[in-house]
Amino acid sequence: MTCCAAGLTAGAAFLRRQHTAANPLIDMTLFRTRRFNLPLLIDALATFGLVGFSLFNWQFMQLVLGMGPLESAMWSLPTFLVMPLDIALATALAPRIGKHNVIAAELLVATAGYIMLALLQADSGIVHLVSGMTVVSIGIGAVSAVVTEVILSAAPPKRAGAASAMAETSAEFGGALGIALLGSIGTAVYRSKLAVSAPDDLTSKELEAARSTLGGAVETAAALPRSTAESLRNAAFDAFAREARIASVVSAVLITGAAVLIATLLRTTRTRPGPAPQSTAEHPDRDRAGNPHSRATPS
Repeated sequence: MTCCAAGLTAGAAFLRRQHTAANPLIDMTLFRTRRFNLPLLIDALATFGLVGFSLFNWQFMQLVLGMGPLESAMWSLPTFLVMPLDIALATALAPRIGKHNVIAAELLVATAGYIMLALLQADSGIVHLVSGMTVVSIGIGAVSAVVTEVILSAAPPKRAGAASAMAETSAEFGGALGIALLGSIGTAVYRSKLAVSAPDDLTSKELEAARSTLGGAVETAAALPRSTAESLRNAAFDAFAREARIASVVSAVLITGAAVLIATLLRTTRTRPGPAPQSTAEHPDRDRAGNPHSRATPS
């Protein structure tokens, strides 16, 4: 609690300084518009699930499926190879159907991937895992590309650097939060499940080691008699699969909510009339409708 209080105090002091400084590190006036705030939130939520679930992805491949680091890395290649293709498609469609529509559609694609992962079982093969992660990566990769463009278009040109930095910070924060929260939720699920399904002949020390992490369970099983070891591994793998399913469901709910937000609130912002038009000679960066810093393509 002391660390949390210290962090909140430091954060409040930082924000106060940014409001009063002549040359702030973060231009707080950027946060006055929904067209800037909402895409930042979407960016954070997108990386929340992708980075957070990667914690389970690698453990499942190496500990449950018994793969080595090189083999698991090779199986992960499809999740990265498909991203550039979908990013190119999303950026091409954005000027035609609207960036908010593209982002919402890609978030729903990612949701479909999380639903696939929510069906993961301990005996599911590598194809199931890689297929789900590939679909998630297709959606999130395109979202990250298009949402960054929306963030930059919402900021004045002279603030483009600050807006880009905020977009990157938002993504990094979302990823870190995903690892922390999904990891914490998953650990609680894993420990509670294993506590009731572990073999009865384990000592309290062995049970505690097995409940700490999946790696701890595998290491503990290696020193047990064959039948007990097999029972412990099966129980641990089942508990971990349940942990991964819960993380998938949480990610799916958040991403679906993000899709609804971007499809409704950003659309509302786009149709809302802008400020009173002024002379284009005084403001060359305004479009024909008088909206500052708008693009020729819809957001």
